[in-house]
Amino acid sequence: MDDDGGSWVNWIIEEKCGLDRASDLTMKILEDHLEEILVDLADSYRFQIKRDPDRAEGYYASYALGYQVLALFLLENGAYVPDVVKEKVLDSTTLEYDKRWWGSNPDDERKEFLDKLRDAVKNQVPGKKYKF
Repeated sequence: MDDDGGSWVNWIIEEKCGLDRASDLTMKILEDHLEEILVDLADSYRFQIKRDPDRAEGYYASYALGYQVLALFLLENGAYVPDVVKEKVLDSTTLEYDKRWWGSNPDDERKEFLDKLRDAVKNQVPGKKYKF
């Protein structure tokens, strides 16, 4: 997977949900595929670590991004964000964590996005569609 999230977007939309475009995603489609997505994310991460344990930190960053993309899709469509996704997103969107990948001073747009994502995940109202 890549570092900008594009591969995760395609993986969730095309491979897991069988759609052509993100605009075709709905709460029902996401909820119908959520368990499979979560199992595959966890299994793939464990496989990567087992295969190359020296790259564990980099793999964690990539998979954390996968959980962030999933959380965005869930929030944008009003679907419930499960605890495992909340945990990964809250852990990987702190400014301290983010500085390891974006440098010591991430831009204001990045900070604002992280704050908005964290707030939405922490205070989610199921059924409400969030905009990012």
